[in-house]
Amino acid sequence: MWPEARIVGGEKSAFGQWPWQISLRQWRTSTYLHKCGAALLNENWAITAAHCVDNVPPSDLLLRLGEHDLSTETEPYLHEERRVQIVASHPNFDPRTFEYDLALLRFYEPVQFQPNIIPICVPTTDENFVGSTAHVTGWGRLYEGKEI
Repeated sequence: MWPEARIVGGEKSAFGQWPWQISLRQWRTSTYLHKCGAALLNENWAITAAHCVDNVPPSDLLLRLGEHDLSTETEPYLHEERRVQIVASHPNFDPRTFEYDLALLRFYEPVQFQPNIIPICVPTTDENFVGSTAHVTGWGRLYEGKEI
């Protein structure tokens, strides 16, 4: 039995609604293609799923910050791109079970914040969020077999 790696359902978001959302891209043949989502932690670091960067050299990764619609280049604010200097996957990550599926990505150059590029809010306390509503963001599928 293998865990499913897809979330189906949701709704389209407005430009700038999730300014910490990053398009993690991987070099394929002649260009960087979207592979996974990531979240901006601060001007130098992002967080993603370890399975997205497992056995991928940092030189094959590119982060596109401030991206909203993958199908167009015309948006109210421009996106920024950063090359990945360091990939730090959780030491207990297990690709068979997806346990500890976290990785930190350090940029070569810090990013400048703008309306569509802002770090994600991270709790400053050890508050328990069990039972709270959460949001999952990214470029996924609204329906089975239909890309967004």
